[in-house]
Amino acid sequence: MAFEGLVEQALYAFEKKFIDAQKLSYLLGEMGFTRNHNRQAASRVSKAGLEGAFYIGHKHNGKMKMFSDTVGTSANYGMVNVSGNDNEAYYPYRAMIAALSELTGKQAYQYRAFELLVTLDLTIYKAVRRIIVPANLEFARLHNILQSVFDWKNYHLYDFTILGDKMSKPVARLVPFEEDLEYDIDALLMRGRILSEFLPEHKHIRYTYDMGDNWEHEIELVRVIEAHDEESPYLLEASGQTPPEDVGGVGGFVNFHGSMQNTSHPEYPEMKRWSAYWTTELREWSQHPRVIRS
Repeated sequence: MAFEGLVEQALYAFEKKFIDAQKLSYLLGEMGFTRNHNRQAASRVSKAGLEGAFYIGHKHNGKMKMFSDTVGTSANYGMVNVSGNDNEAYYPYRAMIAALSELTGKQAYQYRAFELLVTLDLTIYKAVRRIIVPANLEFARLHNILQSVFDWKNYHLYDFTILGDKMSKPVARLVPFEEDLEYDIDALLMRGRILSEFLPEHKHIRYTYDMGDNWEHEIELVRVIEAHDEESPYLLEASGQTPPEDVGGVGGFVNFHGSMQNTSHPEYPEMKRWSAYWTTELREWSQHPRVIRS
């Protein structure tokens, strides 16, 4: 009850817009850090955090909006029961899907999907991502997926160009904003348009991100999966590190990459500070096949 009372106070102050850093500190108390080697204790803390997320989301959104709770939805994708025997750990949303399949006797997933090969040519090497996406995926969502798997930050403008059989002649250009139509009256507004409007009739799409640096991702339809029975969008394969934002296009990246590979290079210290946590090699986690959350 003490926890619920504290949350009630914090939410009330927040909603009334009277809260500030000092009041929040007063409500929550001092924060401390300690080293912990007890997996059971860590699990209990994590569980308390999840329960707190559900409670806050429930109170903030209201009882009638519980199932649209963004905090609770995110928590469903986190692993639960990870202490002790790891074999007992599970993801809540997967457990729900399994329970629904058992209850209804129906297969959880069965839909038309596309396998896509996405290539970013950086001259010195190619950054490649192979993904599976639903055939009815909207282009706006595909943009978010590509931002995620290529580790872009969504800072800049973008568009999609559907290419004909010879790849040199555009079939259609899709833009995200109505303002973009002022500069290209032949372009199509992206809103509501899905991949199956153009695929598999056409096999190639160009996704251009950042009209200054001009990162052109070539998307190739590898295959059509008529009855896909797994979760997607899904990353099958990833290779090649992608550039940091605002590096200056392919030419700027080639120079940047050269200096980052040589710690004795006169520009290395400055480039290292500028690029922060960027690494020349793709991190191991980024290469793992996985469901794409975007």
